Amino acid sequence: MTTTQQPRPGPQRAAPSTPPRAPASARRTTSIDVTRPDGLTGRVVAVVAGQDLATDAGGRSSVVERFVVDVPVDPDTGAILGFDGHDGTADLADLADLVGASLRTGFGRRLASALPEEAESRSLRYSLLEELAGAFLVSGYAPLRAGLLVGDPAMGKERARLQADICIGWADGGPVHRSLAERGHTAGAAVGGVPRRRRQRRTGRGRAPRRPGAPRPDRARRLDDMHAPDEHDPLPGRRAGAGAADLTW
Repeated sequence: MTTTQQPRPGPQRAAPSTPPRAPASARRTTSIDVTRPDGLTGRVVAVVAGQDLATDAGGRSSVVERFVVDVPVDPDTGAILGFDGHDGTADLADLADLVGASLRTGFGRRLASALPEEAESRSLRYSLLEELAGAFLVSGYAPLRAGLLVGDPAMGKERARLQADICIGWADGGPVHRSLAERGHTAGAAVGGVPRRRRQRRTGRGRAPRRPGAPRPDRARRLDDMHAPDEHDPLPGRRAGAGAADLTW
C-alpha cells in the first residue's frame, strides 16, 4: 500500500510583492476582482484594472496607459451585461458587441472578432478582457466553498462531459474531472494564507480599490519587458520577460 502526504493548502511559493522595476524596462500589471456586492447569491461585478508603466534608463517611470472598468455579469448564464468606466475616460463604445456575450463559452473568439487589431498588438485592454472568462470561471469556487453549488450525483457524468478540457484544470480524466464524473460534485480548491501584497503606490499596479461584499478570488498578473523601450514605442509589441500570477481569496 502506498500513501502520499497531501500538500499544505494554498500557494506553495507565493511572492509577497512585485520586484523593483529595472531601468530601461516596461511593466504591465493587471488585476480582476470578481465581486459579489450583494452576497454570494447576488449579482456579479468584475472589477477589471490594469496599467502599462515605462521606466527609462535613468529609472524615471511614466504611465503609458491605464484601463479600469466594471463589468456586470449574469451569475447564471455568464453573459456580460455592460461596461462601466470608473472615471468616464475609458473608451468603451467599441465594446458594445461584447454585451450579451457569454463568459462560459466562446468568449475568446468573440473578443478576437470584436477587437482584431488589439488581438494582434496585445493591447492592455485586450489582455485584460482575455483574462475575464477565466477569472469568472474560477470565481465560482466562492459559492462552491460556501456549500451553495450542490449538484445531482446522477448528473455527474454528463456535467463532467460538458466541462472536459475547458482548461488544464479540467483535463479529461484529471482529478477534478473524475471527482465530478464519479461523485457529481466539483472538488473545491484548497486555499491557505497568501502574503499581503504591497499597495499600488509601491508596485505601480493598476487596480481599483477593494469593494465590500462576499469573499471572492482576485487574479493578478505582472509582465516585465527587460528590453529598453524605444522613444516612439515605450511598450514594444513583442515582450520577453518575467511573468507572475496569483489567485487569492
